[in-house]
Amino acid sequence: MEKVKLEQCRGDTFQFAVLIKDSTGEPISLTGATVRFTLAAETNITEKTEGVDITVDEAAGRIDIAVFYELMEVDPGDYPFDVEVTFDDNARRTLVLGELTIRDDVTKEAE
Repeated sequence: MEKVKLEQCRGDTFQFAVLIKDSTGEPISLTGATVRFTLAAETNITEKTEGVDITVDEAAGRIDIAVFYELMEVDPGDYPFDVEVTFDDNARRTLVLGELTIRDDVTKEAE
C-alpha cells in the first residue's frame, strides 16, 4: 500500500474522497459496509467526532470525508490518518494510510 501524502493550511476544512475499484476498473460495492476514519491529531479525530461528515455512495464505491475547519485548528506538523472499511462479509481493509501535513495559516480568526 502506498502512503498518501496530503497538505493543507491550519484551520481549513479537510476534504478528500476514496474511490474503490476492482482490477477491471469497476466500482466495488459498499452496500452494508461500515467506514472508520482516524486523524491522529492532539486529540484523535474520528468518524464519531462531531464535525466529521462521511458520505458513502454504495453503488459507486465512493467515500467522501470532510472534517469541519474548527476541528482543524491544530498545531502545524505531520499527522497520520487512515480510512478502514469493514465490508458486509466482515472482511476488513485499510484502504488509505496517509499523512496530512498542516501548514501554519496567515489569516487567523479574530480574537
